Amino acid sequence: MAAVTSNRFGWPDYLVVGGCLLGSAAIGFYYAYRGHKKTTVDNYLLGERNMNVIAVGISLIVTFFTAIMYTGVPAEGYLLGAGFAYYAAGIMVSCLVVAFVFVPVLYPLKLTTTYEYLHRRFDSKSLRVMAASCGILNSLLLSALTTFASAVAIASVSDIPVLASISVMTLLATIYTSLGGLKAVVWTDVFQYIIMLIGVLSVLIMGTAKVGGVHEVIRLCTLGGRMNHPTFNADPRLYYSFWSMLVGSSMTTLSSVGVQQMTVQRFNSVSNLSSARWSILVGSPGFLIFSWGSTLMGLIVYAYNRSIACDPLANGDIRNINQAEVLSTARSEIESIILPLII
Repeated sequence: MAAVTSNRFGWPDYLVVGGCLLGSAAIGFYYAYRGHKKTTVDNYLLGERNMNVIAVGISLIVTFFTAIMYTGVPAEGYLLGAGFAYYAAGIMVSCLVVAFVFVPVLYPLKLTTTYEYLHRRFDSKSLRVMAASCGILNSLLLSALTTFASAVAIASVSDIPVLASISVMTLLATIYTSLGGLKAVVWTDVFQYIIMLIGVLSVLIMGTAKVGGVHEVIRLCTLGGRMNHPTFNADPRLYYSFWSMLVGSSMTTLSSVGVQQMTVQRFNSVSNLSSARWSILVGSPGFLIFSWGSTLMGLIVYAYNRSIACDPLANGDIRNINQAEVLSTARSEIESIILPLII
């Protein structure tokens, strides 16, 4: 195996990670100070129903493109190839359905929570409570998995224990959310979106250059059988097929983007129906960019490890394949400022 550089954090890495976390908390304090005289439900939960459309659209991207996808999708590309990129087809279809079918029904109701719709539609408080309980449980489990995925990424390149990372991230997220309300959440999402975009683009551009260019990435991935495409065979037992990608991602996105509390609350925070529809449409290209970008990151990581004849999982350098992206980035001599942006 070729010699590799250190894959541990240095002080610039800790500085940037700390700055990102403190920046998120600062946004919460800022909106808590600005809104301390407006303690209405609309101000706290819905941003006075006057939020910026583009900011809300970006917030939707960050809400659903979590650390699970940021590490899991590259791992999928690393192990199984380019087929997962077709998952984006169903996302785009679902976003159009949500924008032109779901939003015109839900927005005029001026809902605070998505569960209010069930109460009004079926005149059943017990149904509303049951649905809200399931939604809260779903959010708790998703938040736990998302936080754990971030902590695993950090632990692979630093001496910070997983439990310590989880504690710090949970505390800071609780602070800026509880203090600033939806305004703090949306604008923190915008801040984090910029960081995520820089991280993805940095890995794609600098990783490709490190391997030897686009043609070399394609060549190495082709040799390893990673430049695969889903078949149009409708057999449901196939791991990858165009139809499983289209149907699976469509149903998942319709549920998450169409009716989940996190989405309904956001598109109800803008000033009118047209803006609510545009908040979904603005967010849809972002889903496409990050879905394709993450798959490409996995392919580039695979090409890089193949170029240096290294399998980090077999060597014991990582405990699971979801850490491959972070480790390979650290080893590839990309400037230390990039790695914290990925995390």
